[in-house]
Amino acid sequence: MHSSIFRKYDINCNIFQEEIYTLGQAFAYYFTRYSDSVKTVIIGRDNCKNSAFIEQELSRALTDTGLNVIILGACTNPIIHFSLNILPVQASLMITSSSTQLNNSNIIKIYLNKELVWGKEIELISNIFYNQKIYKSFIKGSEKHHSMVERYIDWLAHKFNYLQDFNQKININCSSDIPQNIVSDLFQKIKLNTIKIASETDQDNLQSIDYNVDLNLSLKNSCKRLIVHADNSIIDSDKLIAIYSKDIINKNPNTTIIYDTECSLFLDELITNLKANYKRVNNSTIDITDEMKSLNSPFAADSTGQFYFQDNYFGYSDALYSALRLMDILYKNQKNLEYLLLELPHFYNIPEIKIDCNSKDIADKLIENTYRFFAAKTDITLSKNNGIQAILPYGNAKLKSLNNSIISIKCESKTLEGLEKVKNDFINIFRDHIDSKILTSNINQLNKLN
Repeated sequence: MHSSIFRKYDINCNIFQEEIYTLGQAFAYYFTRYSDSVKTVIIGRDNCKNSAFIEQELSRALTDTGLNVIILGACTNPIIHFSLNILPVQASLMITSSSTQLNNSNIIKIYLNKELVWGKEIELISNIFYNQKIYKSFIKGSEKHHSMVERYIDWLAHKFNYLQDFNQKININCSSDIPQNIVSDLFQKIKLNTIKIASETDQDNLQSIDYNVDLNLSLKNSCKRLIVHADNSIIDSDKLIAIYSKDIINKNPNTTIIYDTECSLFLDELITNLKANYKRVNNSTIDITDEMKSLNSPFAADSTGQFYFQDNYFGYSDALYSALRLMDILYKNQKNLEYLLLELPHFYNIPEIKIDCNSKDIADKLIENTYRFFAAKTDITLSKNNGIQAILPYGNAKLKSLNNSIISIKCESKTLEGLEKVKNDFINIFRDHIDSKILTSNINQLNKLN
């Protein structure tokens, strides 16, 4: 087995089937030797190939080492978090699939005391696995099968039962049959009849979205990300963050809203004008949730569509809960989403432009050129945190590396004139490497350097 299966935030199960049990033994050793509190572990999974087998083997390994196991069966990632907050358990394993892997292999996420195990702790589990350390117990643990789906649905239905009077038509696209069944059962229990539920629609395939409704929602990434569609496009997460923030701040004056460095500058202005505070952090679940707990913030979000509510919830990203909170805002205000969007400060922007530099050397040179160009300007705030961000008197410029050879550019401004200036800044920086025609307002695709 190659050590690369142990990644920063999860474990890629691209291994032999007989090694799954050994991996389960490594989990058991980690839980028992490095946390005295772990007595019971919950295991959840998706419906992908091999997930049920992996669930079975992990449970066998854990119970053989004296730990008790509760098997949740097929569920979404948010149900794992819900269970960790509701049940008297101390750890969890979630088996899902990696959409970024060419072989679509299974991955395992590990949670200890409600927190994601990552980084050095994953390295520790790797060392335990390769050194074949086994925790020996003379007592076998118990195994119980206990789905939390119905309890999760009942909890949400109780919180949002008033939405039975919500009269806007909604289309919800689900990533698989698991969230699709959950959504169907939930809205039947709420007795809301204006919902149409469909299997997943590729978020880029906008032609297949039903626009004859008031609200188009997609639940993505094992129900962690919420994507909202309108007018043949995807609504920027920034705008949804703004709508949620206005509602949260109204209930929690002078609070702090947390979002990542990729989000639009108009959020800073909006939240400041609402007499609240904001904090930008790196775009990672760990950084966002850690800062959220540190500041006791009621709400945090990222630019990919993950929304974290501590206001009346448990502080993890749950696309279905986020959808219900959006419906709640529309219901309370008796307005549709289009109207709420019109109330937001208006910023012009160029959609993200991705540029394939063909080599890491060229990409690094362009990044360095960008930093030097903006550093030479006056009256500017320049940051190298998670890429380069330049806050200029006339707009905002962002550049970051996506991988070895691909970089991305974003431009925004309050005015069209300012947007043109930011765009021209990038044209001047890349003059010797890129055709200026790709820096137009309608391009959102990979482009090759000359």
